Amino acid sequence: MTKDPICCRPDTNLAAAAELMWNNDCGVLPVIRDGKLTGVITDRDICIATGTKKRPAAEIAVAEAATPEVQVCALDDDLHVAMAIMRRAKVHRLPVVSDGGRVRGHSRSERHCARCPAATMAYPLRRGD
Repeated sequence: MTKDPICCRPDTNLAAAAELMWNNDCGVLPVIRDGKLTGVITDRDICIATGTKKRPAAEIAVAEAATPEVQVCALDDDLHVAMAIMRRAKVHRLPVVSDGGRVRGHSRSERHCARCPAATMAYPLRRGD
């Protein structure tokens, strides 16, 4: 797992967030403020926001469309814990965080395999604004 995940800030605009997703072949970005996870923005969030706010994506801040209440798993959580969190929260993607709340990667339900610790389920991300 890459130690420098792709993230965006609450003040990043949706056009820039979409470009990060496009360039890095991902559909979700952790939203970081002062090094801590404050939410997530998905490709779906961007589509819905640009379709309903009647403003260009470059004029809409990530903070206006991101999901602020984020379910996470820890680096040492096993498969069953991560899958239980995803099932309970009805999500398919789960940020993997360190004890200090820093994003270390992202877990996706379709990538899980039997007996994998959460840290090995995470796909690598790199930091970006």
